[in-house]
Amino acid sequence: MPFYRWEKSSLGTPESAVGLMGLGLTLNLCVVGVMSLVLWAATSTAQPVDAQSAPASAQEPFLGRWYVLVHLDPESDLDPAEPRWEDQIWEIESVGKSFRWTLFPHVEFKRNEGRYESREDGLRARSPGVWSPSADQIAEIKAGLKVDSYSARSKSLRGSPSKGWQSAGALRSGSASMVGYHELWEIRLRDGFPVFSRSDRMGSARTEVLEATTRFSTDQIDTNGHRMSGTYQKGTDFKGQFWMTRMDVGAGQGDAP
Repeated sequence: MPFYRWEKSSLGTPESAVGLMGLGLTLNLCVVGVMSLVLWAATSTAQPVDAQSAPASAQEPFLGRWYVLVHLDPESDLDPAEPRWEDQIWEIESVGKSFRWTLFPHVEFKRNEGRYESREDGLRARSPGVWSPSADQIAEIKAGLKVDSYSARSKSLRGSPSKGWQSAGALRSGSASMVGYHELWEIRLRDGFPVFSRSDRMGSARTEVLEATTRFSTDQIDTNGHRMSGTYQKGTDFKGQFWMTRMDVGAGQGDAP
């Protein structure tokens, strides 16, 4: 059985030593010239904590409300006249033993310059090529954009820092003739950098299962944690870069693309 021996001259009173080691220790006090304290570690009866049921940490770098901007590479399989950018708002919050990740696909700016153009049919569409926010729009992002709940999607993720967090469920269909659909959302830490992925699966017992994954792999986080960036990949045809800017931090905080 392991033990620890501390001299009074180095650690002070026996009471201070008990405070350092905690409970569950047997104390044997012996006075021989100077007081010595011998602590014997008692057998612990505590049960190990299941990583799947551990409380979600409030310290993870990805928690918060984020404006997410994607620029697709020119090599992506797109018509040059088509938009090569898209943006979303994410909210990732700690809820008990899990994280809740909500995706808002419709982004609203008070200042929309550069984001849209009028088409010949009179409708408005996203501007072609890539778009980046102006200085005024960056300030609006940091102050906090209005959230549009239309078409918003949300999933609860459970797990641990070592294994990552993922949503529950699996691809199912009612019968061999019915096609099932399932989305798996995951957040993993790779060398401390978050990797966000959403995998869509569709198929049945009679058909081949089709799967496509959209992945945001972070490789940079600024010093104050208000901006993350990295590589983007959707399936096998679309690749690019992404930037995440934390919202509700004030116009003078952090950077933006």
